Amino acid sequence: MRLELLTPPATEPVTLAEVKTRLRIDDATDDAGVTRLIASATKHAESITRRAFVTQSWALTLDAFPCGSISLPLPPLQSVEEISYIDSTGATVVLPTTEYLVDKNGMIGMIHRAYQKQWPTTRAQPMAVRIKFTAGYGAAGAVPSDLASAMMLLIAHWDQNREPVVVGTIVSSVPLSVESLLAPFVIPGVA
Repeated sequence: MRLELLTPPATEPVTLAEVKTRLRIDDATDDAGVTRLIASATKHAESITRRAFVTQSWALTLDAFPCGSISLPLPPLQSVEEISYIDSTGATVVLPTTEYLVDKNGMIGMIHRAYQKQWPTTRAQPMAVRIKFTAGYGAAGAVPSDLASAMMLLIAHWDQNREPVVVGTIVSSVPLSVESLLAPFVIPGVA
């Protein structure tokens, strides 16, 4: 299984203005640095939860169709644009939408064979099946507030602790912090 980002999100889940307000920054001298922190916090939170936050397009490549249904990573699933495969002659064929059903309503998106249909036979080669899909909650405003809050906490932490080691302080974890906010959104067992 391989994932390829086709279209990145148009925006981050939290804005530069929101973060600057949270960090009490009034000028633009470090906008580039804060923007990098926003991108890093987004990638970290998406990695931990195994989700896509703001709308983005991906391609999932498989060596063959599975025996059963296909699980799509990076929920929530918005849509499946196309399923293509390499047939036994080496031609690339787009699978008609009448051959499969898309389930967007579960914890993760699924593609099932349609009633009394079978997955087609593919050429025995790597990357024989390619699924293009769109994932994410939608626009930045549709991202759940707990995810945005977790990113804001993480960005504030990174802004205030710019070195990897702090000498001469007592270290303690803050309860109900980033991990606690992200935990309900973690998708277990989806790589």
